[in-house]
Amino acid sequence: MKRISYIILTALLAASCYFDDMHLQQPEELGTDMDEYIVEAEGGEVGVIVYANMPGTGRLEAETGWARIADPDFAGDDTLKVTVDANTGRQRMFRMVMETAARLDTVSIKQKGAFEEYFELSESEVIIVNGQGSASVPVNTNVDSTLLSYKVLYLGSEDASWIKSLTLAQGRLTISIEDNPDKTKFRRALVEVTYDDGWGETVSHSLDVTSAYHSGSFEELRGMASEEPALMTDDFMLEGYVVGDKSSSNIGENIMTSPAEIDYTGSEKTSCIESLDGEYGFLLEFETGDHNILKNNTLTRINVKGATLVKLTDPERYVIRGLKASNVMSSDSVDVSLIPQKSRKISELTDKDIYTRVTLTDCEFPVRKGSLTPFNEGYASNWDAHNVSKYPSLIRDSEGSSLYMLTNTTCGYRRDGSRIGYGSGNVTGIIVHEDYVPFGGVGRYQLRHTSRKDLGFKESFSDGFSEMICEWRWYEVGENNTLKATYGEGTLSHTSGTAPSNATDYSYLGPCVEGNTANVNGFGIILDGGISYGSDFTGSVEKGVLSDGALKLAWRHNAWGKDEGYHGWVVEFSTSGITATTCLSMQFCVMNQTGEGGVPNEWKVEWADSDTDAAQWKTIAEYDVPDVVKWDSPQFWKSAGFKPVDVTLPNEMLGKDKVYIRLTPRSSKCSPVAQGYLQGLFTSATPGQNAMNYLAIRYNK
Repeated sequence: MKRISYIILTALLAASCYFDDMHLQQPEELGTDMDEYIVEAEGGEVGVIVYANMPGTGRLEAETGWARIADPDFAGDDTLKVTVDANTGRQRMFRMVMETAARLDTVSIKQKGAFEEYFELSESEVIIVNGQGSASVPVNTNVDSTLLSYKVLYLGSEDASWIKSLTLAQGRLTISIEDNPDKTKFRRALVEVTYDDGWGETVSHSLDVTSAYHSGSFEELRGMASEEPALMTDDFMLEGYVVGDKSSSNIGENIMTSPAEIDYTGSEKTSCIESLDGEYGFLLEFETGDHNILKNNTLTRINVKGATLVKLTDPERYVIRGLKASNVMSSDSVDVSLIPQKSRKISELTDKDIYTRVTLTDCEFPVRKGSLTPFNEGYASNWDAHNVSKYPSLIRDSEGSSLYMLTNTTCGYRRDGSRIGYGSGNVTGIIVHEDYVPFGGVGRYQLRHTSRKDLGFKESFSDGFSEMICEWRWYEVGENNTLKATYGEGTLSHTSGTAPSNATDYSYLGPCVEGNTANVNGFGIILDGGISYGSDFTGSVEKGVLSDGALKLAWRHNAWGKDEGYHGWVVEFSTSGITATTCLSMQFCVMNQTGEGGVPNEWKVEWADSDTDAAQWKTIAEYDVPDVVKWDSPQFWKSAGFKPVDVTLPNEMLGKDKVYIRLTPRSSKCSPVAQGYLQGLFTSATPGQNAMNYLAIRYNK
């Protein structure tokens, strides 16, 4: 209740005070029971309760034409009846005055409108580049433009009159400016649009206006970079499309800071932006993941002032580091069709493609088993271990070129139980250059997918460009201690003449979670008729590891260091009837699975027409084999998974009844933990075991 009370003079309150021929006068009182009254749009009668001990009258503070008092006079406490007409417009109000001979009080009467007013700016900021002259922002409003007021607050010491006009017409607020004469500094102003809401409250909306000399090009910023990191001290606006954000957790590298420690903030801090024509890209590194507010498929403007520009070489690529959310000037969603769609064959990639989104056409996933990350999950974060930050999968195209596709351990869909398609198709992602020490390097270019949809391989191998000659996906001993091909015709043997033994494999599709002892999704091996190989296996696969002898998915041998030289693996097969140049190739997955530096790391691929004449062996390629990681001795060069290798085979091997390929060490260098990578020499006193879990010979149809 609102009621006016008055303080009587202290002298008059004293009980001992008497005044001859005078009486204490009761103070005047005037007030109402509420500060304001609300009336519906339909109108009606309002009873304003007045508290008074003197006669008085009520009146409208100003005539409205739509409200009136029926009987304005009161002799004391009373109720004044106010009639309010129906409102067909915006909300409105008036003030009613109550007055006695000595006192005055007011009350507000507010009436709702027939509609609710709204005013919405579609953007909170706008950037105007020299030569544009003006920019406009869509406005969604039903407020009469005559009620709007504009105020400009210039946020700098520069000329405070460069905004020439503000015009609202046809649903757009247009800001006209003078060009910015300074190449290195932006001008900023805050435009405030206000109006009275009809009930005496001011509604305010702000628009941040930036005036830039020009929108810097990617080529211009690249030209400003050097191998020495440079702090950007001037304003420079980089405008481009965000083609990789942090949402997939696979856009940036999570750096291993030690053999058992990983900085998992790497991908959270990273985004990629490419030029409007798709030619160039920059890797953007924000200070923290919280600062990285960029979203995929947005047209984004970034002021690089305060960040550090870095040029990296061999290959040439560019990084902007130390960005904050405040560096992002604007970011607007766009139709994906507006973003350049770059398509390449792997052989067509150049350094300019790094940090841009590229679709590699007519590719395949040639290792027909396992998940995106088929390694021992016991060495990853799910088990509070940090020996693996990413895994490189092998991708190959119809021309016979290949590269590695990188998947972080933080990528949510990497081992979700689904199989990678074994037919051909397109694969999309960000081209990057990174290292992977366990594999001895992974080439000049790699691909980082940003969603599962990026992997466009068809499900069936028959829907691809490859034809298989022979393939080994699991271990099955045949005649003369050879391993029988699990697809096609051919044999795989060890040069010692003895049979390989079963080895540990990591091909379970997932999910790999603690307590998972039921094979639900299999190992990615689909047999003729669509049957999943090993689907009836019931052993533990919680870490993706399969070492049970009942289901043999990998093989190994430890017969090294004989007097006659190193032993290795020999593949025997036929190319009879295959005469054209059809991209004959071999893919295999290898690892030194036991021993501490007890197996050579440097190997080679050779071929011959005969397996008996050593002089006929001709070297095709060289490769490095990683050692398996061990809890008691984690090292950067050790791997928790098999290394996939792609080798293009010479056309001389085509059209032959029998042909042989040999995999054998090319040096005695090995990696004892106490000495370091390739710092030791193999001896037969400390033999280890070289393992494989896949091998295939194929050609194009």
